[in-house]
Amino acid sequence: MTILFMNNQLYEFSYFSPSFVNSYRMRDYIFPSRIWQCLLLLVVTLVISVPVTALFPPGFMMIAMAIAMMVPGVGIALYMNRKKEAGRSWLKGVPLPTVFMYAGIAYVFAIGQNFLFPELGSSYAMVQENLTVSYALLAVFIGPVAEEFIFRGVFLNGLLSRYHPWIAIAFTGMLFGILHFDVAAQGSYDIQMVRAIAISLNGLLFGYVFYRTSSVWASVAMHMTTNFYCLFPIGEFLT
Repeated sequence: MTILFMNNQLYEFSYFSPSFVNSYRMRDYIFPSRIWQCLLLLVVTLVISVPVTALFPPGFMMIAMAIAMMVPGVGIALYMNRKKEAGRSWLKGVPLPTVFMYAGIAYVFAIGQNFLFPELGSSYAMVQENLTVSYALLAVFIGPVAEEFIFRGVFLNGLLSRYHPWIAIAFTGMLFGILHFDVAAQGSYDIQMVRAIAISLNGLLFGYVFYRTSSVWASVAMHMTTNFYCLFPIGEFLT
């Protein structure tokens, strides 16, 4: 790591970082930039999402939950970071070939996880047996956008301004997996534990890609691809 003084500002440059980071200047004004702030924002978002979901028809409850969690969390973060470029930088686009490349990596990673954790197969099977159009829309499109905006765009983006990248990526990855534990109460405790671990590993991958690209859209593409594989595994197309 190298420390440089430029224009009376202190910068640090690391082999792990793709660019210069004005850490001492950024860390004090991005929200959330501390772990406790992320947890507080998450709790507030969950509390706000409860009455909002009641406004949607029962058949769209899961989609409503995703939207109700994304809008307050992202809205609060953008409001707290208004007039500050760091609060919006993660919305920049990435080249389409890059998106396809990361989507391919996510698909291969999902196949590898299926071999590494055979227990995931039974969890996938239960989801596929009860698959509905609303659930498919949530899992493949709406859910990934909502979760990536929250976990990578808001939480990880803020934590990267204060903590070492691996600390920020590891925390958001583990939090991502923990919040997916026992979703819809499908499967035994052991299966849900394996599922949470696998999703945490996905969170680490998505987080690292977000860090390298500085854009949430690459991790959104990976998240969509991973969820697509869970609903329509490669074996379905080979049989």
